[in-house]
Amino acid sequence: MIKAVFLDVDNTLTDPKTHTVPESAYQAILAARKKGILVFAATGRNTLSEAESKTIAHIEFDGYVGMNGSICHFGKEEPFFTLPLELSDVAAAFSACSEMNVAMSVSTLRNVYITAMSDNVKKIDEIVDIVTPELIPKGFDYEKEAVFSLMPYASREAQALIMPRLINTVSARWNEWAFDIIPAGGGKHVGVQKMMEHFGLVKEDILAMGDGENDITMLEYAGIGVAMNHSNESVKKSADFVAPAIEPVRSVFIKYGII
Repeated sequence: MIKAVFLDVDNTLTDPKTHTVPESAYQAILAARKKGILVFAATGRNTLSEAESKTIAHIEFDGYVGMNGSICHFGKEEPFFTLPLELSDVAAAFSACSEMNVAMSVSTLRNVYITAMSDNVKKIDEIVDIVTPELIPKGFDYEKEAVFSLMPYASREAQALIMPRLINTVSARWNEWAFDIIPAGGGKHVGVQKMMEHFGLVKEDILAMGDGENDITMLEYAGIGVAMNHSNESVKKSADFVAPAIEPVRSVFIKYGII
Protein backbone atom coordinates (compact mmCIF):
# COMPACT_ATOMS: atom_id res chain seq x y z
CA MET A 1 0.00 0.00 0.00
CA ILE A 2 1.33 3.41 -0.96
CA LYS A 3 1.79 5.71 2.03
CA ALA A 4 3.60 8.63 0.38
CA VAL A 5 3.95 10.25 -3.03
CA PHE A 6 6.85 12.36 -4.31
CA LEU A 7 5.99 14.63 -7.25
CA ASP A 8 8.35 16.44 -9.57
CA VAL A 9 6.95 19.89 -10.37
CA ASP A 10 7.81 21.15 -13.86
CA ASN A 11 6.06 19.17 -16.60
CA THR A 12 4.97 16.51 -14.11
CA LEU A 13 2.72 18.26 -11.65
CA THR A 14 2.38 21.20 -14.04
CA ASP A 15 0.94 20.88 -17.53
CA PRO A 16 3.69 21.09 -20.22
CA LYS A 17 1.53 23.46 -22.29
CA THR A 18 0.08 25.82 -19.68
CA HIS A 19 2.94 25.49 -17.12
CA THR A 20 0.36 25.58 -14.33
CA VAL A 21 -1.03 22.89 -12.03
CA PRO A 22 -4.21 21.41 -13.57
CA GLU A 23 -7.31 21.32 -11.40
CA SER A 24 -7.39 17.51 -11.72
CA ALA A 25 -3.91 17.25 -10.19
CA TYR A 26 -4.73 19.73 -7.43
CA GLN A 27 -7.89 17.86 -6.49
CA ALA A 28 -6.03 14.53 -6.57
CA ILE A 29 -3.50 15.86 -4.05
CA LEU A 30 -6.27 17.11 -1.78
CA ALA A 31 -8.02 13.74 -1.95
CA ALA A 32 -4.81 11.82 -1.25
CA ARG A 33 -3.93 13.89 1.79
CA LYS A 34 -7.52 13.64 3.08
CA LYS A 35 -7.10 9.86 2.84
CA GLY A 36 -3.98 10.10 5.01
CA ILE A 37 -1.38 9.69 2.27
CA LEU A 38 1.62 12.01 2.47
CA VAL A 39 2.34 14.11 -0.61
CA PHE A 40 5.69 15.80 -1.20
CA ALA A 41 7.09 18.11 -3.87
CA ALA A 42 10.41 16.80 -5.21
CA THR A 43 11.85 19.35 -7.59
CA GLY A 44 14.94 21.00 -8.98
CA ARG A 45 13.44 24.35 -7.97
CA ASN A 46 14.55 26.22 -4.88
CA THR A 47 11.47 25.56 -2.74
CA LEU A 48 12.54 28.18 -0.18
CA SER A 49 12.63 30.91 -2.83
CA GLU A 50 9.34 32.78 -3.03
CA ALA A 51 9.74 33.35 -6.78
CA GLU A 52 10.58 29.74 -7.61
CA SER A 53 7.88 28.22 -5.40
CA LYS A 54 5.11 30.55 -6.60
CA THR A 55 3.68 27.97 -9.03
CA ILE A 56 2.90 25.54 -6.19
CA ALA A 57 2.30 28.07 -3.39
CA HIS A 58 -1.43 27.29 -3.33
CA ILE A 59 -0.81 23.60 -2.62
CA GLU A 60 -0.24 22.35 0.92
CA PHE A 61 2.40 19.64 0.76
CA ASP A 62 3.55 17.50 3.66
CA GLY A 63 7.11 18.46 2.87
CA TYR A 64 9.55 19.60 0.20
CA VAL A 65 12.58 18.04 -1.43
CA GLY A 66 14.14 21.00 -3.20
CA MET A 67 17.11 21.73 -5.45
CA ASN A 68 17.33 18.13 -6.65
CA GLY A 69 17.53 16.73 -3.14
CA SER A 70 19.96 19.27 -1.68
CA ILE A 71 17.43 20.58 0.85
CA CYS A 72 14.52 19.01 2.74
CA HIS A 73 12.08 21.11 4.73
CA PHE A 74 8.51 21.70 5.87
CA GLY A 75 6.74 24.88 4.77
CA LYS A 76 9.06 27.86 5.05
CA GLU A 77 10.88 26.40 8.03
CA GLU A 78 14.64 26.03 8.09
CA PRO A 79 15.66 22.80 6.31
CA PHE A 80 16.30 19.74 8.44
CA PHE A 81 18.70 18.49 5.75
CA THR A 82 21.08 20.45 3.52
CA LEU A 83 23.84 19.42 1.13
CA PRO A 84 25.71 22.42 -0.31
CA LEU A 85 28.21 22.32 -3.15
CA GLU A 86 31.89 22.43 -2.27
CA LEU A 87 33.54 25.83 -2.69
CA SER A 88 36.14 24.54 -5.15
CA ASP A 89 33.42 23.25 -7.46
CA VAL A 90 31.44 26.48 -7.27
CA ALA A 91 34.60 28.40 -8.19
CA ALA A 92 35.34 26.03 -11.08
CA ALA A 93 31.78 26.37 -12.43
CA PHE A 94 31.92 30.18 -12.29
CA SER A 95 35.26 30.12 -14.08
CA ALA A 96 34.19 27.66 -16.79
CA CYS A 97 30.92 29.43 -17.55
CA SER A 98 32.63 32.81 -17.67
CA GLU A 99 35.27 31.54 -20.11
CA MET A 100 32.61 29.91 -22.32
CA ASN A 101 30.23 32.89 -22.11
CA VAL A 102 27.52 30.68 -20.62
CA ALA A 103 24.85 32.16 -18.35
CA MET A 104 24.28 30.30 -15.08
CA SER A 105 21.74 30.44 -12.28
CA VAL A 106 23.03 30.24 -8.72
CA SER A 107 20.84 28.97 -5.87
CA THR A 108 21.61 29.83 -2.27
CA LEU A 109 19.34 28.75 0.57
CA ARG A 110 16.57 31.25 -0.13
CA ASN A 111 17.65 33.13 -3.25
CA VAL A 112 18.26 32.41 -6.92
CA TYR A 113 20.44 34.64 -9.07
CA ILE A 114 21.56 34.62 -12.69
CA THR A 115 25.01 35.59 -13.94
CA ALA A 116 23.87 36.93 -17.33
CA MET A 117 21.05 36.86 -19.87
CA SER A 118 21.14 34.59 -22.93
CA ASP A 119 18.90 33.01 -25.57
CA ASN A 120 18.78 29.81 -23.50
CA VAL A 121 17.56 31.78 -20.48
CA LYS A 122 14.69 33.09 -22.60
CA LYS A 123 13.87 29.57 -23.78
CA ILE A 124 13.68 28.32 -20.18
CA ASP A 125 11.37 31.22 -19.33
CA GLU A 126 9.06 30.01 -22.08
CA ILE A 127 8.73 26.46 -20.73
CA VAL A 128 8.30 27.13 -17.00
CA ASP A 129 6.06 29.52 -15.10
CA ILE A 130 8.83 31.33 -13.30
CA VAL A 131 10.23 34.84 -13.08
CA THR A 132 13.73 35.24 -14.51
CA PRO A 133 16.13 35.38 -11.55
CA GLU A 134 17.72 38.70 -10.61
CA LEU A 135 21.24 39.37 -11.83
CA ILE A 136 23.77 38.26 -9.27
CA PRO A 137 24.70 41.18 -6.98
CA LYS A 138 28.10 42.75 -7.37
CA GLY A 139 30.35 41.46 -4.65
CA PHE A 140 28.42 38.21 -4.20
CA ASP A 141 30.70 35.96 -2.16
CA TYR A 142 30.02 32.24 -2.47
CA GLU A 143 32.62 31.60 0.22
CA LYS A 144 30.32 33.28 2.74
CA GLU A 145 26.91 32.21 1.36
CA ALA A 146 26.54 28.49 0.65
CA VAL A 147 25.49 27.48 -2.87
CA PHE A 148 23.28 24.40 -3.22
CA SER A 149 22.66 24.22 -6.94
CA LEU A 150 24.03 25.69 -10.16
CA MET A 151 22.31 25.63 -13.53
CA PRO A 152 24.37 26.55 -16.59
CA TYR A 153 22.11 27.48 -19.50
CA ALA A 154 24.15 25.31 -21.81
CA SER A 155 23.93 22.62 -24.48
CA ARG A 156 24.95 19.00 -23.95
CA GLU A 157 28.18 19.76 -25.80
CA ALA A 158 29.02 22.58 -23.39
CA GLN A 159 28.04 20.36 -20.47
CA ALA A 160 30.65 17.84 -21.60
CA LEU A 161 33.32 20.55 -21.38
CA ILE A 162 32.21 22.07 -18.07
CA MET A 163 31.67 18.98 -15.92
CA PRO A 164 35.24 17.52 -16.08
CA ARG A 165 36.43 20.69 -14.34
CA LEU A 166 34.24 19.98 -11.31
CA ILE A 167 35.45 17.23 -9.00
CA ASN A 168 32.75 16.58 -6.41
CA THR A 169 29.59 17.06 -8.47
CA VAL A 170 27.21 15.31 -10.83
CA SER A 171 25.03 16.83 -13.53
CA ALA A 172 21.33 16.27 -14.13
CA ARG A 173 19.50 17.58 -17.18
CA TRP A 174 15.76 18.30 -17.28
CA ASN A 175 15.53 20.11 -20.63
CA GLU A 176 17.59 20.79 -23.72
CA TRP A 177 18.69 24.32 -22.80
CA ALA A 178 20.14 23.93 -19.32
CA PHE A 179 21.43 21.39 -16.83
CA ASP A 180 21.75 21.23 -13.05
CA ILE A 181 24.98 20.81 -11.11
CA ILE A 182 24.52 19.15 -7.72
CA PRO A 183 26.82 17.56 -5.12
CA ALA A 184 28.16 14.14 -6.05
CA GLY A 185 26.51 12.66 -2.96
CA GLY A 186 23.17 14.20 -3.82
CA GLY A 187 20.21 13.75 -6.12
CA LYS A 188 16.47 13.62 -5.65
CA HIS A 189 16.70 10.08 -4.29
CA VAL A 190 18.88 11.34 -1.43
CA GLY A 191 16.34 13.98 -0.43
CA VAL A 192 13.57 11.40 -0.71
CA GLN A 193 15.50 9.07 1.59
CA LYS A 194 15.95 11.82 4.20
CA MET A 195 12.24 12.60 4.11
CA MET A 196 11.40 8.92 4.41
CA GLU A 197 13.66 8.54 7.43
CA HIS A 198 11.86 11.43 9.10
CA PHE A 199 8.48 9.75 8.63
CA GLY A 200 9.63 6.17 9.21
CA LEU A 201 8.88 5.05 5.64
CA VAL A 202 10.53 2.36 3.53
CA LYS A 203 10.90 2.47 -0.26
CA GLU A 204 8.02 0.02 -0.78
CA ASP A 205 5.75 2.66 0.80
CA ILE A 206 6.39 5.33 -1.82
CA LEU A 207 5.46 6.25 -5.36
CA ALA A 208 7.40 8.90 -7.31
CA MET A 209 6.51 10.70 -10.53
CA GLY A 210 8.85 12.62 -12.82
CA ASP A 211 9.71 13.44 -16.42
CA GLY A 212 13.34 14.59 -16.56
CA GLU A 213 16.75 12.98 -16.42
CA ASN A 214 17.15 14.57 -12.98
CA ASP A 215 14.24 12.34 -11.85
CA ILE A 216 15.82 9.03 -12.86
CA THR A 217 17.49 8.22 -9.53
CA MET A 218 14.25 8.99 -7.68
CA LEU A 219 12.16 6.84 -10.02
CA GLU A 220 14.61 3.96 -9.74
CA TYR A 221 14.71 4.21 -5.95
CA ALA A 222 10.95 4.44 -5.31
CA GLY A 223 8.85 1.35 -4.72
CA ILE A 224 6.88 2.50 -7.77
CA GLY A 225 8.46 4.92 -10.22
CA VAL A 226 6.20 6.61 -12.78
CA ALA A 227 7.49 8.46 -15.84
CA MET A 228 5.41 11.00 -17.68
CA ASN A 229 4.19 10.19 -21.16
CA HIS A 230 6.35 12.93 -22.74
CA SER A 231 9.56 11.77 -21.02
CA ASN A 232 12.52 10.64 -23.11
CA GLU A 233 13.33 6.94 -23.35
CA SER A 234 16.02 6.96 -20.65
CA VAL A 235 13.48 8.26 -18.13
CA LYS A 236 10.80 5.82 -19.23
CA LYS A 237 13.22 2.89 -18.92
CA SER A 238 13.95 3.87 -15.31
CA ALA A 239 10.25 3.71 -14.38
CA ASP A 240 7.81 0.94 -13.54
CA PHE A 241 4.94 2.62 -15.34
CA VAL A 242 4.40 5.39 -17.90
CA ALA A 243 1.54 7.73 -17.05
CA PRO A 244 -1.16 8.50 -19.62
CA ALA A 245 -1.03 11.87 -21.35
CA ILE A 246 -4.48 12.92 -20.12
CA GLU A 247 -4.81 13.87 -16.40
CA PRO A 248 -1.64 11.91 -15.54
CA VAL A 249 -1.50 12.66 -11.80
CA ARG A 250 -5.15 11.83 -11.21
CA SER A 251 -4.94 8.70 -13.38
CA VAL A 252 -1.86 7.38 -11.57
CA PHE A 253 -3.37 8.10 -8.17
CA ILE A 254 -6.46 6.10 -9.13
CA LYS A 255 -4.43 3.22 -10.62
CA TYR A 256 -2.41 2.71 -7.44
CA GLY A 257 -5.26 3.26 -4.97
CA ILE A 258 -3.96 6.60 -3.74
CA ILE A 259 -7.41 8.12 -4.20
